[in-house]
Amino acid sequence: MSDSLLIIITSIILLLIVLLLVYFLQRNTEITLKEDTLVLTKSFRGQVGINLEEELKHWSTQQLRLILWRGTIYGITMKFRSGRQLNITSRFNQETYQQLAQLLEFKFQDRKIPGGQAF
Repeated sequence: MSDSLLIIITSIILLLIVLLLVYFLQRNTEITLKEDTLVLTKSFRGQVGINLEEELKHWSTQQLRLILWRGTIYGITMKFRSGRQLNITSRFNQETYQQLAQLLEFKFQDRKIPGGQAF
């Protein structure tokens, strides 16, 4: 009886680990910039290209201070003409975040909403 119980518990634990991995990989997105196009590569859904010149409606920056990590995370929120909204933080995408922030400040300054204002 104890051997079958051990097999069942091990199977449940392995199933939970697989489900967590699938959930993480599904939400994990790689972000790259190619000139004025933001390319989002999702694990199971392929690539999506967003032309910022045509589709970007508004953007803003945020600053979040985290006590647990004793640091500051910066974020960019972009709203597109289609109604979609995209948030990019410096926590996991530090290099891409810097490139995107420079591009938005340089080319799309007129579409920036001052911090603290809602879309």
